[in-house]
Amino acid sequence: MSAVRVTPHLTFSDLQLSIDIGFWEKLRQRKLTEWKLEEPYAALVGISRANVSDRTFLSPPNLVHLSASSLYPSTLAQATAENAADIVSVHVHGTVKSFNFAEELHALDLRSALHSVAAQRLLAPALTLYASAEEEAKAWARIPFVTLYMLTYIDVKTYRFFHWEAFPCTAIESALLVRSLVLGASAALPFSADAAHAMHRHGTDLLRQQPERACNPFLAVCANDSVEFFSFSPAAFLTASSTEGGSVVVCFFDFSDAARSVSLPARNIVTCLRLAVPSLTALRLYALRSGGTEKSLFVSLEFDALEDSLVASLRERLTGASSADLARVQWKEEFPFLKASGWRRKKIDVLDLAAFIDPVQRADSDSRFNLELMKWRVLPSLALDRIARCKALLLGVGTLGCNVARSLLMWGVRDLTLIDRGRVSFSNLARQSLFTFEAAKDGKRKVDAAAEAIRAIIPSAQVRPVPLTIHMPGHRIDEAKTDEALRDISRLEELIADADVVFLLTDSREARWMPTIIAASTGTPVINVALGFDTYVVMRHGVPRQTSCSNAVGADDCRGPIHTDLGCYFCSDIIAPTDSLSFRALDEQCTVTRPAVSSIASAVAVELLAELYQHPSGFRCPAYREAGVSESDQGRCRLGVIPQQIRGSVFSHTMHHLCGERNPFCTACADVLLHAYRQEGREFLLRCVNSPPLIEEICGVKALKAKWEADMVETSWSSDEEWAD
Repeated sequence: MSAVRVTPHLTFSDLQLSIDIGFWEKLRQRKLTEWKLEEPYAALVGISRANVSDRTFLSPPNLVHLSASSLYPSTLAQATAENAADIVSVHVHGTVKSFNFAEELHALDLRSALHSVAAQRLLAPALTLYASAEEEAKAWARIPFVTLYMLTYIDVKTYRFFHWEAFPCTAIESALLVRSLVLGASAALPFSADAAHAMHRHGTDLLRQQPERACNPFLAVCANDSVEFFSFSPAAFLTASSTEGGSVVVCFFDFSDAARSVSLPARNIVTCLRLAVPSLTALRLYALRSGGTEKSLFVSLEFDALEDSLVASLRERLTGASSADLARVQWKEEFPFLKASGWRRKKIDVLDLAAFIDPVQRADSDSRFNLELMKWRVLPSLALDRIARCKALLLGVGTLGCNVARSLLMWGVRDLTLIDRGRVSFSNLARQSLFTFEAAKDGKRKVDAAAEAIRAIIPSAQVRPVPLTIHMPGHRIDEAKTDEALRDISRLEELIADADVVFLLTDSREARWMPTIIAASTGTPVINVALGFDTYVVMRHGVPRQTSCSNAVGADDCRGPIHTDLGCYFCSDIIAPTDSLSFRALDEQCTVTRPAVSSIASAVAVELLAELYQHPSGFRCPAYREAGVSESDQGRCRLGVIPQQIRGSVFSHTMHHLCGERNPFCTACADVLLHAYRQEGREFLLRCVNSPPLIEEICGVKALKAKWEADMVETSWSSDEEWAD
């Protein structure tokens, strides 16, 4: 090819930016969950796909791409460590700042901001005086001659993004005059074709080895037919320039395919070298491009030398200056010879992604919005990840079950299993918040109707409806239904073992017995909720000292009343649970309670669960006691106290914390009962269902009551003898 017509001034082509929707989603997430009220400059890495082969590549060379992974540079570096033979993922490092107020972004002095960024990233390291040439070479290798600067304000509720981006460039006011400009492998090049190929080959090798350096500038000294390469630094440039008979060429990988201009990083390369070597008046550039030497561009420049006093003044101002110091510099007045540019637009761009976000994803994300805001000011240490992974099993989907499910959704729990055998009736609609008129009219199963309602609220929720019978002591099972009952018990065992926490929300006391003994055996935590007319009780069961698969169970905390000492719902009983439903009037068959009591009790139960997830020991943490116990603060977390029982009354509007310790003769969690269950399995549970007195016999309650009766008789005879005397 022949020499191209010389232009009087060197011109520069802009870099283009492509931003994925995923980038904006991840940026919003980081603002909401990590940065909150902080306004840090977060690291950012864009990717430009450089073609290092001689073949044509469709993607434009000046395109920098931002994706969701761009906000995690370390992950991106690992992902792009292995570059293909023809395509190299070049890293363009930068920063992004997200303001708390849109007014801050609008009030920004754009020119001053660019000056500050360029001074910090380019000019300060370029003007630093280093102790040795080696130290200088290492420092110059880290200068980001191409860098990205992004400023944003995010309306996290509406998914509107206000943003400004720049590829900061700094230049000296005096013009860069083009003495010669040669495109391609022309005879007009001041070096041989072999030398040109050697430079391009060395440049592409550097690009593959160090994609994080982007344009990868280096020095080439052409002497006769040989080419020698040096790292790019002022000391190396001066040394190479003194080589007898050689000419120094500054080579760099160019993100442009324009015939008469180079990309913006070249401006930073020239400016930094001119400031470091003020006496410099000429420079040779070789812009290495995709497509080999046929596409590469050679430029010979002339310019004025800089006054040493100007450079010394700038160096003094930048030495040791912080970001805040640089922001206060009056660049136009103090250093009028420096110019800054690089903003991609003259005004703020606004991107509205509300219509592009998957509604299912948005429903899940936005429903956690208030939880994340709790961490901004009120409770920065709040840990939400563990409870968000909780797998909750709800036994009973009535008034309590519906309210507990809704409250769990509020805390971000998305994995729910619902067990109930009933169907929706019209009498349920006012009290049971997940059911509708249509569900009652169609006679839907409660678990199915509740699951549909939950998915209608949060479509991404994983809800498993299980229409299962929970067999109860005193409700005898016919021999013909034994196999079916055993299958029901087996399924219940599987569900309890797989859950992180079990909520006991059934109507009757005896319906809570079988889940209690199974959970005690598997180590699955239990929260029990029961209602009276104007009273309620919420309690957590003790977790037996054994391995538990639940993520709600942490390490032992044995500095007080420990988890194994805590009782269960049946620990205060002196009789085995039995049939309490047969031969009952209508008002005795239904749970007759004041309408709002269930909502209060359900909320207290879920808040207790949230508190347990904030304690490092989870359900193994000691119980808080109101008074009379030393170190009562052990049963505390960042959300408050963690009692074992909460008993409340809407009659007196009071709430009390109680602690019931484990009863060795308990009709549900006594060690002898658990041992018998582990030995005999489901057959044991079936025998207990058909014969409740068996429970009393095994756990020792029957013998204990016999002893009490004997003691009472003996006490009575003793009293008679005293009267006889």
